[in-house]
Amino acid sequence: MKLNVTIIRSKRKSISLRVNDSNRIEVRVPIKISKEEIEQFVRSKTSWIKKQIEENERKQLFSKQFDFERHNYILGKTFEKEPNFSYKNRAEQVLHQLAQIISKEINIEYKSYRVITSKRLWGSFSSQKELSLNYKCIILPENLTRYIIIHELCHSKEMNHSPKFWNLVKKFCPNYKILKKQLNDYSFLLKQKDLK
Repeated sequence: MKLNVTIIRSKRKSISLRVNDSNRIEVRVPIKISKEEIEQFVRSKTSWIKKQIEENERKQLFSKQFDFERHNYILGKTFEKEPNFSYKNRAEQVLHQLAQIISKEINIEYKSYRVITSKRLWGSFSSQKELSLNYKCIILPENLTRYIIIHELCHSKEMNHSPKFWNLVKKFCPNYKILKKQLNDYSFLLKQKDLK
């Protein structure tokens, strides 16, 4: 297997390795480490690298199921593309409605709500109790959108990702670990340019 490796030297004590979405391998290493040591380290991680590349390819195949030129996707359902359709406008209404329903179900309130555009985050929750949701949440299957809203509302009680926080999420969403993994398949949406 031919590997596309980029070596990044910096003032650090250990070696780290990641495979990015383009299957480029980034190896971050201490400044004085030898080329032979780097090569040996990469070789020792060959099976892990192969799994990461296979996972990337699986995700790319998954993303190709979506045709935004011909279809609209709302909470996991597929519709013929509407003229003048706006995901952002639809998200303002649909996601807010869903957030209000879930807020009542789990008895955790928020003070304000807004739709955001982000290439990193599905949502956030501020210390002022403002719930922010990425407009692309509207494309996800409803169970994943619900998980995101529950996750963010739980930050009203725990503004961190401590075991206490995850126990609270689990109380309202017992299968959150499965949903979190499924959500990872949709990460391509975050990186995609703005959708109309």
